[in-house]
Amino acid sequence: MNSLFLAVLCAAFASIYLTKELEAFPSKDHIGTRIIGGEVARAGQFPFAAAIHVQTADSKFFCGGALTGNDWVITAGHCVYKHVSVTIRPVDYNIYLSPVYAWSMPLADDARAYALGWGQTSDADGELSNDLRYLYISTISNLECRMVYGDQITDNMVCAIGNYNEGTCTYPFAAAIHVQTANSKFFCGGALTSNDWVLTAGHCVYNAVLFTIQLGSAQLVSDDPNRMTVATSTYILHPDFKPDTIENDIGLIKFRRPVDYNMYLWNVIIYPLTLADYQQATILGWGQTSDDDPELSNDLRYATITTISNLECRMVYGDQVTDNMVCVIGNYNEGTCTGDNGSPLVIIHGRSYSVAGVASFISGNGCESTNPSGYTRTFPYMEWIKNITSDKDN
Repeated sequence: MNSLFLAVLCAAFASIYLTKELEAFPSKDHIGTRIIGGEVARAGQFPFAAAIHVQTADSKFFCGGALTGNDWVITAGHCVYKHVSVTIRPVDYNIYLSPVYAWSMPLADDARAYALGWGQTSDADGELSNDLRYLYISTISNLECRMVYGDQITDNMVCAIGNYNEGTCTYPFAAAIHVQTANSKFFCGGALTSNDWVLTAGHCVYNAVLFTIQLGSAQLVSDDPNRMTVATSTYILHPDFKPDTIENDIGLIKFRRPVDYNMYLWNVIIYPLTLADYQQATILGWGQTSDDDPELSNDLRYATITTISNLECRMVYGDQVTDNMVCVIGNYNEGTCTGDNGSPLVIIHGRSYSVAGVASFISGNGCESTNPSGYTRTFPYMEWIKNITSDKDN
């Protein structure tokens, strides 16, 4: 994919470090919050941040908090449980010290927020950070969080994900598809639409004999323990697909058996509306990053793009652009390239991503031209997709 940002990866953050089982309270050997990666905060950026040194009858540990008034700090319950002494800094009220106010509405899924703290910056380093650090995170639904931590996640809790190299939490539906035909091999992208179906382009499944599909990882080659690789030869090509004109360029691949969802792997839904002109969306893929480099990107990359009208697209590509296609443009020459075929175009719908397009064609002038990238709209094929994927005989 040409000139795209590296896809945001994921780690879970909470008031204490979460493992597969929730640790109820901090101990001497496992203290406080961790902020993995992120940036060092500048003076006065978060003037409500409180560094709390807690002492109980038999231990000392560290917590963070937030100043909510000139004589109150809010923190986690386990940070004050059985405490004997609490020391809070900073203590001088000035331009660098002011309160924060409690959010007065329920926190939505997929809300963007900041996480901050002085916690450990890695598992290997047990020391606190000397600098207050922060990062940009997104909340996830409790349903998704329970896939990892179980029913101990209550409605009064929330989980969030941020930038870290532990999986494809931002795009957990992304599928890397290695395609084999009778006389060739090539690469496509796709989107997991259920635990046993992947949506991709029709030309990606046309005459295929075998698919090897990687799920759950943003890297094609790495030691990522969350990667799942499946092989299958079952696919459904749209019956009206025309390879010469790439009309109805949409197809589905079925796994031999369903995969298990987790934090790094779950499905995306089909966008239930037609894409509007000049609508902002996100495209992603592992395709080439330039015309000069024929290698795929090892990292999943993404870009923010805007749809254009089919009238404008036809000015570039002519009448071969049908109403079931959509063209998109990015900043300068951002767009799809070889290897991004079949990859999804997604938008935020409600509280999660929905797939609204499938990468179909690029300009004959090259990936780095400023010509728009072409996609197959998914909305016109919703009923076909639903019928295929719900039919137990397929």
